[in-house]
Amino acid sequence: MDPDETKEFDKSLSGQIGGGIGAEIGLRNNKPTIIKPLENSPAQKGGN
Repeated sequence: MDPDETKEFDKSLSGQIGGGIGAEIGLRNNKPTIIKPLENSPAQKGGN
């Protein structure tokens, strides 16, 4: 892996994601579904 790929791989292992809405996503009926917003995230600030 080059240095950039290594950095992204490390982020994926630590749970740190650059950007995004800040929501836990899971599967329901084999479809990606937002389960809940993460605390202090854009998803939480946006409401339901």
